[in-house]
Amino acid sequence: MKSAYTKLALVLFLLLSLSIPKDLKAGVDEEELKQKLPLMMGQSNVGKEYWFTIPPCYEETTGNNFIKILIASPNKTRVVVEVPGNGFYKTKETIANGVIEFEVKPVEGQVVLHQARTNSTPPAKVYKGGGIHVKSDDPIVVYVVVKYHYTSDGFLAIPVSAFGTKYINMVYQEPNFKLYYSYSGLASPFTGVTAAYDNTKVNFTMGGGPNGDDAVELDGGRLVRTGETANVTMMRGDVWLLGIKDVEQDLSGSIFEANKPFSIVSGVHCANFPVGNFWCDYTVEMELPTYTWGKQYYVVPMAKRGFNGIIRIYASEDNTDVYRDSSYIGTIKKGGGATWGKGYLETRLWPMYVDVGPVQVQNPPKIATIHAEKPIQVMYYNTGTAEDGQGGQSDPFQMVQTPIEQFQTEMYFASPNALGGGDVFTENYINLVFELHDNFMPEDLKFAEYSSTGREPQWIPISQLFGGGYKEFKVQYKGKRFGTTTISLGTEGVYGIKSDSTRFASYSYGYAPYESYGFPTSAALRDLTKPDTNTPIPTYIQTCDGDVLKDMGNVTDMPNDDAIRSNMADLYLVKELSENYLFDWRSKSGEFIPGQQRTLSWSLTVIDKKKYAKAVIYFTDRAGNDTTITVEHKPTEYEVTGDLHYGTLAETGAPVIMKDTIRNLSKTTPLFVTRVELQNKNQGFSIDSYEPAGWTPPMAIAVGQEVVVNVKFDPVVALAGGKKPIYKDSLGVGYGDAKFVECGFTYETLQDAYLGAPVIVVGDWDFGPLNIATTGTVTKAIQIKNDGDNALHITGISSDLTVQE
Repeated sequence: MKSAYTKLALVLFLLLSLSIPKDLKAGVDEEELKQKLPLMMGQSNVGKEYWFTIPPCYEETTGNNFIKILIASPNKTRVVVEVPGNGFYKTKETIANGVIEFEVKPVEGQVVLHQARTNSTPPAKVYKGGGIHVKSDDPIVVYVVVKYHYTSDGFLAIPVSAFGTKYINMVYQEPNFKLYYSYSGLASPFTGVTAAYDNTKVNFTMGGGPNGDDAVELDGGRLVRTGETANVTMMRGDVWLLGIKDVEQDLSGSIFEANKPFSIVSGVHCANFPVGNFWCDYTVEMELPTYTWGKQYYVVPMAKRGFNGIIRIYASEDNTDVYRDSSYIGTIKKGGGATWGKGYLETRLWPMYVDVGPVQVQNPPKIATIHAEKPIQVMYYNTGTAEDGQGGQSDPFQMVQTPIEQFQTEMYFASPNALGGGDVFTENYINLVFELHDNFMPEDLKFAEYSSTGREPQWIPISQLFGGGYKEFKVQYKGKRFGTTTISLGTEGVYGIKSDSTRFASYSYGYAPYESYGFPTSAALRDLTKPDTNTPIPTYIQTCDGDVLKDMGNVTDMPNDDAIRSNMADLYLVKELSENYLFDWRSKSGEFIPGQQRTLSWSLTVIDKKKYAKAVIYFTDRAGNDTTITVEHKPTEYEVTGDLHYGTLAETGAPVIMKDTIRNLSKTTPLFVTRVELQNKNQGFSIDSYEPAGWTPPMAIAVGQEVVVNVKFDPVVALAGGKKPIYKDSLGVGYGDAKFVECGFTYETLQDAYLGAPVIVVGDWDFGPLNIATTGTVTKAIQIKNDGDNALHITGISSDLTVQE
């Protein structure tokens, strides 16, 4: 995988041309951007849309039974959970770096309610709109915990952007409760297919279990046996649920292929691992497409268990030899569509007992490396506690393993308990697998707990926080050594792990009385079938007002070779690092299907043209190669001052002139004014002149200088346009580049005036020259006249008779 971090400071000085093509390979500030990008950016389980279904769980009718959908995100965003087929719809807003919870009842979230005591497996059929749909405005991480009374398991949800077109499913045998409990029904293994696109044509080839009598009954009565096929056409949101026909049957190793990406979730109604080992529990896992499978897996047993769990190994190609710690353990003869022993291998991670002289002794759990020369997938089955012969809260669960080829350098994850929620898993662990540095855990392998209150995470070396001890795997990978440690976590929280120098994987699991869960902590789902190491290349043309217009932004995955290129997987705006921009994108060819389109179109719109804007945009292809760019808009620095209030004037009065000011605030760049205009033409306002004399648009205003706009209001002209309670207008200013190609135009200031006022006219008091020694009292009439068009009310008369000496 390759990442490109490109920071482009696209400063919109007005000397730039109207549209500027950008080469995004220059001007990289990688370290700054890496530090600021959210930890979840490199995870393939991060997305904005998810589709899945829930295989029927063992259900106690007296309990509080819920499908719990847990959502984590580094920022606040709107999330919708819906089931289109039955009208279920809920929406919530995430808590930044907290976990929110949606509770879905079995009747709302499962396409089938099943009771092992009495129910046979329903025939496989398509349930219209039965899928659970999770969508959000911004990227999220989704965990699903099926938490019913006395039984539970969960899975890490995979977004639509990582769906595949081929899967080989991994469940387990029906546990035969007819034998052990005299049930009349079946505790069936199920696989549920959910379509993410209309007209998805799915082909199914049946696998099978160790007994060789496996079959799936279709709606209509036909039995599909090992190696046989069936197919359906599904619409977006449809679910095709398949289960076995009889006791101890298994549909593991079945092939599911389609013309468009889809998801599958597999589980056992109430599983015994192995058959006959109590106690049972519901198990479920969202399965991974074959394009993500690797060739080497570091497998760690679960904490507080007496024996190693069971593993099943599946291959995508025929005749795949499989090894454990470099020792041959078997050959998978057929890559799917075959039974146990032929289509997949099953073994304990290590034998339960070993010979020590003449006696057998218990073989304690220990780590192992499972590897092959061709792509494989490993599923770990945590066994029932009856075999341990000791107390403990663990129950069966199944956990898909991560190949070394999909290890990560950072992850963002949460415990499967909602913030402030009840009915929690009381024991929570992660098994962390990491590259060693000499004989030590890397110092830069760090852990942090995120705060929902906005406090910055404190990154502490794991060796300091949890201790530096580890167990080392015997088999190296490309000359590098790997080890593992187990960390205990709290009941709720959002966490991060990162390293600059080492790759790692992690597995989350936990226990409560009668309950358990287990799934990968995080997932990188790169397309390992394509040797693609090239990042997508974004290009765009930005207008001088900051926008990237529709189809003027594009991203193209590389290289040009179709046999190597993995094609686009996703793109989105990193909202917590962006401001004042709206982001949109589309596929020019119509429906976007990750992995099938090479080029996508995107656009940006500045929300407020007068404010700074920044967009951090993330692009990734199916091989996990990603590019992150920063687009900036620095607005033209100017202001227009002076809302003009002309007051109340006589209808026949003389014109009045007031002043607006256009001021260039930039310290470096002239302001290229393209036009100055009034918005309305019939309000009596007009632009009379400019100061300094001789200035007229289009013309520049020098750095730090200003221009005065003399705005005239003429009552006679205003009245000619019709009598109004108030006359209003607005002065607009346009600005552009050095060639006066306009970038933006905004109405800036308000002018208003009222007509219909009294106008008082008082005559002069001219008494002429008088001799104050001989002249007596002189009286003279003073004329007060109203020249206005409203009544004049005189409330008093005063004068200043001070005689100047």
